[in-house]
Amino acid sequence: MHFSESERAEVDVVLERRDGGVFGIEVKLADHIEDRDLRGLRRLRELAGDRWAGGAVFAAVPAAYRPDSDHDVIVLPISALWSLAA
Repeated sequence: MHFSESERAEVDVVLERRDGGVFGIEVKLADHIEDRDLRGLRRLRELAGDRWAGGAVFAAVPAAYRPDSDHDVIVLPISALWSLAA
């Protein structure tokens, strides 16, 4: 499923584990992630509360990293979706 609110907070894919944990996935075409790109994941985290299991952003970045402001989110190269070398 996905998540969307009228205030433009959205998450492309929302996964729910059997134990109720919630994990959000965003896909961006940008070659860098800005703070505003994490708005949907932050809102989903707020709503999920203790069920929040983390989030990932796939983007055209050269290497994986964790944003300074959101340590429970990882930014991954979009090529990781089809390449084991990523």
